[in-house]
Amino acid sequence: TSQPEIGDHFRYIKDAVDIPIIAYDIPVCVHVKLERKTTVGLASEGVIAGIKDSSGDDGNLRYVLKDMANDPNFFGMTGSEILVDSVLAMGAHGVVPGLANVDPHGYVKLWNLMQAGQHVEARVEQERLLKLFEIVWISLGRTSAGSAGVGAFKTAMKSLGIIASNTMARPQRSLNDEETAKVDVVLRDVGLLR
Repeated sequence: TSQPEIGDHFRYIKDAVDIPIIAYDIPVCVHVKLERKTTVGLASEGVIAGIKDSSGDDGNLRYVLKDMANDPNFFGMTGSEILVDSVLAMGAHGVVPGLANVDPHGYVKLWNLMQAGQHVEARVEQERLLKLFEIVWISLGRTSAGSAGVGAFKTAMKSLGIIASNTMARPQRSLNDEETAKVDVVLRDVGLLR
């Protein structure tokens, strides 16, 4: 899919609905990147109200945030678990990290610290969340990257009593008992599990 075709896609949606549209830049799932020019163009036209960037290309996001900084109607978010403090400092308006399903209080704390200008304290919290994020690598090799990440989140949520099962949809593999024990060690290390 070309960038002009992506633009047309969003315009078709905008013509069909009367709600704000947030573009989701997640090339790992859709195999195409929303380029800066496309994102800024669609936002400038009023086609999209904002973007959630889970691309891992924080340089591109920074340029988009800079380009749209004077548009009060534009909303830029990151999906990154590990760069929230940095992305907020460069002008993002919000965060939607998957790891917040495991530790929502940690991300609220991080948000509040950044909003209060307490960057040193925010960095400490971000680094605690970095340690928690390491659960996504526990089952790699036995599982795909997608299964490792989502599976680790589900396993942590099960250990914390948030959900009843860490079962993944087939053909993805769930984390096994040995991997669950490793997740639990990390949960203890970051103060989430006793």
